[in-house]
Amino acid sequence: MDQAGGQSEEQRSRFVTFGSAVRALVKYRPFLVTVVAVLLIVLLVPGRSANPSSTGTSATTTNAAQSSASVSGYGAASVGKSAALGAPNCNRALGQIKMPTIYAPPCVAPFPDGASNGGATSQGVSAKTIKVVLYLPANGPETAALNAAGLTESASEQIAQVEGAATLFEDHVELYGRKIQVIPFMSSVTEVGTNSAAIEEANADAIQVATQVKPFLSLAIGTTQDNYDLDVAQRGVIDFSEYPWDDATYQHTAPYLWGEYDNQYIFDALAAYLGKRVWGHQASYAGSTQYTHERRKLGVIYSTASFTSADLAQFNADAARYGIKFTAEVGVNDADASAIAQQAQTAVIKLQQEGVTTVVPLTALYGLVDSATAATKQAWFPEWIVNPFGFADSDQIAQLMDQAQWKHAFGITSITPAIDPPGDDQNGVGLWEWQYHDSPPGTATYAALAISYLSKIVTALELAGPDLTPSSFRTGMFDAPPRGGAFIGGAATAAVAFGSHGIWPTPSYVSANDFTQEYWSQSTSCASSDGKLQHGCYLFTNDAKRYFWNQWPSGQPNVFTFAPTDITNFHGVAPPNERAPSYTESSNS
Repeated sequence: MDQAGGQSEEQRSRFVTFGSAVRALVKYRPFLVTVVAVLLIVLLVPGRSANPSSTGTSATTTNAAQSSASVSGYGAASVGKSAALGAPNCNRALGQIKMPTIYAPPCVAPFPDGASNGGATSQGVSAKTIKVVLYLPANGPETAALNAAGLTESASEQIAQVEGAATLFEDHVELYGRKIQVIPFMSSVTEVGTNSAAIEEANADAIQVATQVKPFLSLAIGTTQDNYDLDVAQRGVIDFSEYPWDDATYQHTAPYLWGEYDNQYIFDALAAYLGKRVWGHQASYAGSTQYTHERRKLGVIYSTASFTSADLAQFNADAARYGIKFTAEVGVNDADASAIAQQAQTAVIKLQQEGVTTVVPLTALYGLVDSATAATKQAWFPEWIVNPFGFADSDQIAQLMDQAQWKHAFGITSITPAIDPPGDDQNGVGLWEWQYHDSPPGTATYAALAISYLSKIVTALELAGPDLTPSSFRTGMFDAPPRGGAFIGGAATAAVAFGSHGIWPTPSYVSANDFTQEYWSQSTSCASSDGKLQHGCYLFTNDAKRYFWNQWPSGQPNVFTFAPTDITNFHGVAPPNERAPSYTESSNS
């Protein structure tokens, strides 16, 4: 990184961005990307390393002189103690604040009214406020196209949702005399992508935010720019990114860059699934009948715009732990919209000639769609292994695929089934309705995302205590108790935890920790996260039971059986062990 904190174009050119996905949207057909528990509006493939060996963070954690031992004994230090458990808003039995969600923050000791919280303990922090930038998409043609198609919220709706979610948590969570000040910042990035213009625009945004707005934290919901996320984090602003960086980048920019996914973690989970459930078994679910009684031969289509040779070598090493050897690996440049169709056809022909029965796609939207289309043109119908790369594991992306191919698609996802209707999901929209006695502005999807992000952020702010700095924020994130999903044998919730909890080999800066198995059913109808009926859905097997990356059961995948335990969503309530505590409706409005 240079002295200004910027990066070279090569370092920034990692993967297909949201703008590329929008152009693909126009090419194929409008669609809605929805999410449950995890963020799926951005149609992308995971980012490569930001070359941490040649970049670094120029930011430093500074504590104001006002910070002193007088503010010790609060936050994480008070969890489980009598002062915390005796707080009026504490469910003593659970040790959690009285909010109807299993993700409710832990109880902490109340901060005395009028006590000094240390004042300006860090950039963006004062005695009364914590500055949080809400990074909004530019009003360019791509955003307009999304708005016209009903695929995103207006800026005013996003602002209302984030401000509403912030107020929701402020009313119940100890923030030591401070309030969250949401500062909307309209992106100047109109040239979305990895070209020099997009990089320069994103860099300019990061400079302005870090040096003029000077927030403590930057957040975006939906459409963001990856170049901005990394750059602003390297300038000393905590950033929650939707883009899946690799573990080395998270570790190198610590404690500033946070997210939903880590590339290496997905590689680990995918390799474990292939090794325990796919490798060594017959390709029973292929459409080409000559494969159905053959032992599987795995082939990889990967994005050369997203993965380096080192990335691919790492995935091979992960797979080799289970004895897997890929029959063929073919790269496509899915950042090049003009050439991807021909490259996909060439790749498919190569895999077909090598006798591949089962394809593992590691690409973005272009690569996914065009590869499937090319396979049908070649009258080749292999199995397809669904995975979070490119978000092929979401219903709305799967609906874009050539259905003659995708009816042979199965694999892993970190998505959780929807609660139908959304208002009954107390871990999402239901929490908003409990607080405000009304539906959120805009769509339930975005409101649920705002609640999900703010839940994690506010929990860390609470556990950080009055002396709020990037370092204490990280401590708060890491000290938050693991909740949901595989931590509790769950299905309707995701396992959320940061730091070290015996799951990943390094301290985690992402929230995705567990997965479940799914397969595609074109004939199934189900409710989206907005409660609307959609046709074509993934079915989650085994009542959507979730697993940590290395805990998959062994044996041929139990998919395409349409068993009673293969579900699309939960109707009205989650399973008993994942139901939120019940409290009298909030009196706040």
